[in-house]
Amino acid sequence: MLELIVILAVIGIVAAMLSPMVTSYLDDAKMAGADADVKQIGGAIIKLSTDVAHFPVYRDGNRTNGEPDIHLLKGPGNDPLDYTGPGPGLGQGHGQGEALGLGAGPGWFGTTKIGDLGDHLTTNNPGAVAYRTAGRHRWRGPYLEQLGADPWGNRYLVNIKHAGPGEGEPKVVWVLSAGPNGKIDTGPSVAADGSPVPAGDDIVYRIK
Repeated sequence: MLELIVILAVIGIVAAMLSPMVTSYLDDAKMAGADADVKQIGGAIIKLSTDVAHFPVYRDGNRTNGEPDIHLLKGPGNDPLDYTGPGPGLGQGHGQGEALGLGAGPGWFGTTKIGDLGDHLTTNNPGAVAYRTAGRHRWRGPYLEQLGADPWGNRYLVNIKHAGPGEGEPKVVWVLSAGPNGKIDTGPSVAADGSPVPAGDDIVYRIK
C-alpha cells in the first residue's frame, strides 16, 4: 500500500510539472493555427479580387464601382466581443485605434452590411448576383476548400469596406481573429499611413 501511495504521489508530481508545458504547447499551437488561417483567408481574398477585378464588397458579384454594400465579411463561429475603443499600443495619431467608419456602431459589428466569407471564397454566392463564370474576369474558385471558426470558436472577420472604391483616407483592411481572449482589440478603421499594428492579442493579416 505504501509503495502504491508513493507511485501515485510521483505520478501526481510529474503531472503537475508537465501540465503547464502541455498547456503552453496547446496555446502555441492555437496561435500558430490562427496565424496560418488569417494568411490563407487573406491570400484567397487577394486571389478572388485579382480574378474578378474587384474586392468582394458588393452583393452583385459583377458590380465594380459605387458605395460598397458589404462592410464586413465574417466566417462561421461565435461573434467575438466587439471593439469598444482605442487599443493598447495603437496610439492616438492619424486615426490609429479609432473606430470611425464601419456603420453606425463603434466597432466591427456596427453595421448591417455584413456578408459571409464563404459565399465569396468557397461558393459563388455573393448575394444578389453571382460572379461571372465565363470571360476574363470570372470567379475561378473555390478559393478555400473549407472555412471554419478560429481555434477559440470565434469568427474570422474582414473589415472589407476599406478595400472598396472611393475610400477617402486610406485605411487598413485586416483579416482578423480576436485571439485567445475572444475580444477584438484592434479598431476597424485604422489609418493606413505610418505603420499600423494590431492591438492586444488579435491575430491579423493585412490585405491592404
